Amino acid sequence: MVMVSRLGGPPNQLTMEDKTIQILRSTLERSPEIWDSRQQLAELLWAQGDVQGTSDVLSGAPQWPSDEGSLEFAASVFAHTNPTYSRDLYAAVLERNPGNARAHAALARLYMDSGDRGNSHEHYLAANAIDPSLVEPH
Repeated sequence: MVMVSRLGGPPNQLTMEDKTIQILRSTLERSPEIWDSRQQLAELLWAQGDVQGTSDVLSGAPQWPSDEGSLEFAASVFAHTNPTYSRDLYAAVLERNPGNARAHAALARLYMDSGDRGNSHEHYLAANAIDPSLVEPH
C-alpha cells in the first residue's frame, strides 16, 4: 500500500504521526493486551478525527483497565458509535467515583439523546450540583 503524507508530501514520505500509528498497530497485532499502546493509538486516531478507527481500536481490547481516565476516554468515543456501551462505561466510572461531574453530564446527554428524560434529568442535576460549569441548561 502506498502511503501519502497528509501534509501533501511525496508518496511514501510518512509523517512522524503516521509512523507512530504504524508502530502502535504493529505492537497491538503482536500483543493485543498492551493497554498503553492501545490507548496511545486510539488517542492519535481520535485527534485525527477518525472516530470509527478509534472505536475499532478500543473494541479490540481483550480486557479493560479499571482506571477512571481510560474508562472515560473510551466512553466518550463510544458515545459516537455505540451509545449503549458508552452509558455502561460511564456507569462504571460512577461506580468508582460517584462525584465525577463529567460522567454525570455525559450520561445526561446520552439519556436525552435516547429520549430518556427521567435519567437525563437525574444525571443533569447530579452534574450541576458537582460542577455547574459542565452542564448546559435543558
